[in-house]
Amino acid sequence: MRELSAETWMAHGTLLGWHWNRKLLPWDTDIDVQMSERDLAKLAVKHNMTEFEYPLPRSASTRSYILDVNPHFSIVSFRDVANRIDGRWIDKTNGKFIDITALHVDEGDAVPGQPLSVFCKDGHQYEAQDIYPLQRSNLEGIEVLVPAKSDKILGEEYGAKSLTNTRFHWHKFNRESQLWEVE
Repeated sequence: MRELSAETWMAHGTLLGWHWNRKLLPWDTDIDVQMSERDLAKLAVKHNMTEFEYPLPRSASTRSYILDVNPHFSIVSFRDVANRIDGRWIDKTNGKFIDITALHVDEGDAVPGQPLSVFCKDGHQYEAQDIYPLQRSNLEGIEVLVPAKSDKILGEEYGAKSLTNTRFHWHKFNRESQLWEVE
């Protein structure tokens, strides 16, 4: 995304994994990111259905990905459950996804002096100040961006216990090794 001048940040289960140990959750089957609707629109026009080579860190190998932007990404409806993912990177090697959801500005609710409201059509709503300014971090040893108030976002999405409960999906978080282990 950096190469394409598109700002993207960790979201949903991927952000929760980042919170715990800067790794993907072992039971999660995809990677979730968010980006502004404006940046996704640029990608849709210039790069939709384009193949990209990504050099794997600490390896001489590369992976091929196809960028698939949903043609309905700009239609904002919470009722259209078939179009909640606005785009995805598809790994040509194994078919796994990096799901992209676009962040829309809620123009209708803008009140001078009040925090700006932003949302995704998957039903998640935030104050812009919860997202921005984005913070630099790493996930699995790769530089990433995360929302400014990640704990608040995760608490609202998954409940406050998601930030402290060390047992989930038949796994237990080992504080010593900093890994989720199968129980």
